[in-house]
Formats: sequence, C-alpha cells, structure tokens
Amino acid sequence: MQGYTSVFPAFHAARVAEPMGRGRNRTHFVRVRLQVDRDGMAWVTPTRTQSSGALSSIANTDALAVVHPNDPARERGDAIDILALNSALDYRS
Repeated sequence: MQGYTSVFPAFHAARVAEPMGRGRNRTHFVRVRLQVDRDGMAWVTPTRTQSSGALSSIANTDALAVVHPNDPARERGDAIDILALNSALDYRS
C-alpha cells in the first residue's frame, strides 16, 4: 500500500496514570491522553467522558487503551496495551 511495509497499527506498552475500570463482556477501546516521561515510559490518562457523542474527548485523544473482556480494574502504574493515534511514540521506532 503505497510503500508502507506495515499497514496495521502497532500495539505499545504503557502505564496507567489514573485508575481504570475493569473489562466487561467485550473488548473496549478507552480513549486516553498520552504522556511520555523522561525515562521514555508512556503513561495514559483516560479522557473524562467516553461517550460516543463527546467530540471533544475524541479530538483530545492520543491513543486507545485496550481493555479485554474480564480484565481486572487497573491502578496507577499497572501495564496496559495501547494503540497510538498520532506520532507521539515514533521515537521508539
């Protein structure tokens, strides 16, 4: 596809900056803001609203955190997989 060698988005590891709820009965993609600390660790914070009609949270989203069915609730510092939506993680390539 026009020279791209990988057309599928890559998952990245991140840490949760604020507590996140547990997984329900299906995979859920939580909109999050992304910050990278001076050690290179990515930290994610869920946007305030996850409503499909909340365009401001969609516009302010840097990544999607992947919450699988029946995942336990996550506390600060817990690991989570993310799909970056912008170039914030390009430095890792």
